Amino acid sequence: MNQPTTSHTPLRPVGSGSSPSQLDDSEHDIFRDPALSKQALSRSAKEDPLFRWIEGNWRSIGLTILACAAVYYIVTVFKQTRTESMQRAGDLYIHVRQDYREYLTLNDKVATLEQEAGTPASSAGADSAAKLKAENDKKISEAKESALAARQRLDQALRSLADAKQPYAGISAIYLELLARTDGKSSQNPGTWLASAAVRGDIGLELDALIRARGMLDADATYIAGRTLLKELATSSNYVATSAAISLAKVSTTAQEKEEAKQVVEALAKRQPEQAEILSKEAQY
Repeated sequence: MNQPTTSHTPLRPVGSGSSPSQLDDSEHDIFRDPALSKQALSRSAKEDPLFRWIEGNWRSIGLTILACAAVYYIVTVFKQTRTESMQRAGDLYIHVRQDYREYLTLNDKVATLEQEAGTPASSAGADSAAKLKAENDKKISEAKESALAARQRLDQALRSLADAKQPYAGISAIYLELLARTDGKSSQNPGTWLASAAVRGDIGLELDALIRARGMLDADATYIAGRTLLKELATSSNYVATSAAISLAKVSTTAQEKEEAKQVVEALAKRQPEQAEILSKEAQY
């Protein structure tokens, strides 16, 4: 006996005239917060005063951010470039000091060899004297060539240092003045170059100047320049003033020189009372 087949059709909610696609949307909407819909977010954003201000000034805000980024980049590059430049100048200054001392050493060697060559050898025969003279002339020539090469390197380094920023440019001028005084010349009036802020506080440069001043006292041609340099050091330096004043007092022989040294020593004792005792013991007129 055949039973009628019945088809099971899904029941649709009463009063629902929605299509299946609409039904799917409605079923999906129950899991979505209506406040997060695009329309709701857009409406909320437009009602936010901050959003309205950004929307109205976005171009100015973008330009301001770009300008700040550009300024930051420029300042960073400038600081980095300046730091690298100062490091290069500092390294160059070290080379200048080394070349300066090397030149002084070679220059003194030339003077010593010339002095020895000028001293006659009484016990030497004619042939031995000629041979000795030839050897001395060769040594003097080689020493002069070495001193000239050192001076050329020093001059080149000083020209490069003069193009650097302060205080290195001022230090270059100081070394040029020291070289001029070594050669028996002076490119500046006494008392002007040592007072420069570039020199004060540099103990190495002050010591170099003190050594050079004492060396100048040994030759008549540079004696006055040496005394002048000692006086400047005793008056203006920070580290070697006492040593310079004592040296100035000890080399003074005439009444005028002794009076000048006395004034310098007394002024230094007033300026640096802690040095008064040693000045009174060591500074003999």
